[in-house]
Amino acid sequence: MSTKVKFYRSPDFEFIRDENGTPFFVYRTGKKVLTDSIGASIWKALPNTLEGIIDSFGKSLIVSSKLLNDYLHVLLYAGIVMTERNNQNEREKRYEVLFNRNSRNNDLSSIKNSSKENMLLEQETDEKSFIAKKDLSSNQKDFGELVSVIIVTHNGENYIRRCLCSIFNQNYHPLEIIVVDNASQDATVDLIRQDFPDCRLIILKKNRHYAGALNRGLKVARGKYFLLLNQDIELAPECITALQVKMKTTPQAGAVSPLMKFASLPWFINGLGNHIRNRNWGSDNFINCVDVGQFQELKELPSACFGAVFISREALNEVGRLDEGYSSFYEDVDWSFRCWYQGFRVVPAPEAVVYHEFGASYPEGRKLIFVVKNRLRLVLKLFHGRIRLGFLKNYIIEDVLNCFYFLKKKKFGSLGCYGLAYLWLGFQLPSIFWKRWKVMRSKIKEVTERDVLAKNPRYDPQLTSPVINVAVIRGYYRWCLSHKSDR
Repeated sequence: MSTKVKFYRSPDFEFIRDENGTPFFVYRTGKKVLTDSIGASIWKALPNTLEGIIDSFGKSLIVSSKLLNDYLHVLLYAGIVMTERNNQNEREKRYEVLFNRNSRNNDLSSIKNSSKENMLLEQETDEKSFIAKKDLSSNQKDFGELVSVIIVTHNGENYIRRCLCSIFNQNYHPLEIIVVDNASQDATVDLIRQDFPDCRLIILKKNRHYAGALNRGLKVARGKYFLLLNQDIELAPECITALQVKMKTTPQAGAVSPLMKFASLPWFINGLGNHIRNRNWGSDNFINCVDVGQFQELKELPSACFGAVFISREALNEVGRLDEGYSSFYEDVDWSFRCWYQGFRVVPAPEAVVYHEFGASYPEGRKLIFVVKNRLRLVLKLFHGRIRLGFLKNYIIEDVLNCFYFLKKKKFGSLGCYGLAYLWLGFQLPSIFWKRWKVMRSKIKEVTERDVLAKNPRYDPQLTSPVINVAVIRGYYRWCLSHKSDR
């Protein structure tokens, strides 16, 4: 980076210290990014050039100018600093486009004016689906191959409008849009009926959870490809086009995972697929990292996150639909492993971007029951031998230790969640072993669980929150930036 380039503070962020004196950059949504004294000193020195920032440290500079240069790079990619004042106009424009703020009202009014006769409301029937009749705008392209977009909702009135508007704003056509409502008690269904008549709405009288609702949508979908979405997802305008291109140009691709970013902190990553290890919970890949372009050589993923995933009909026919025994959580890891077992690949598409309202879908108590049970279910169903025993041993030890912790802290509600999870798992054991037999009978011999686990990301810092400090720059971003510049 040239030492003559001038850097400015982004008006999207402010700098604060909490009551303990800990420094943070705070985005306009209120989301915080933890930093350190170096980040605080850089902020204080702005506006300035790299050379001027180095000089501002004087003799107190405790890091090299090369590391300071890398630090500035990451702050730039994180949207915390800018290179020119007039870049703010472009920045705002880019932000508006990504979230479809400018075009939403126009699209919504055109949707409202559509004929109510085009609305298909299904009460657990298998009537023929249909393609959204929204006219092609000047930026939409007819690719010929139908993509079925399937969205699962449950009490999602605060999210579903943004999700559907982002789909109608895609530059891909034709699209079939199916919303499966999981027995919502709020105004979700009425909102879709009134404002989005070009969607097919499937109303379930009982909450069949995420896996069951997705299967209901997949059963009636007619597309060659399927985009599966949670209700709190927004798509960048060219997302579906990028996913479809990636699918068509990648041999044996069964699932394509977009780059998921936080809606409330849109320069930070929520995940690019996910993975499991023999300790702790399953995790999104690269969560809380900044996208500095480090994924261009990433070719495969162990698992796709089904909060947003693009799959082919060919893969679905071979792999089958989701295992509803999971209800929610780990059902995507299960499907991804089975995808690999059938000879298909799970691949990333970092150029296809979606935004996620992280943590908006499930209450913590219910989620704890699901994740405790389902990580054990996954291992019992899909793993073999020493790997299977090693995972089970570590998971059970962790569960026991967690139970002792909750007992000590008198958190009896969380303790009860563990008891319910193990009881539920016990009732499911016969069906787990039956499904295991069916999976193992059809899997190809060339791929094992060890092969899939080997695809876990090697350079993933697994940050628990958004952080930009010297330790993370040295431990992760420095490698990313040098590797990127070497290509």
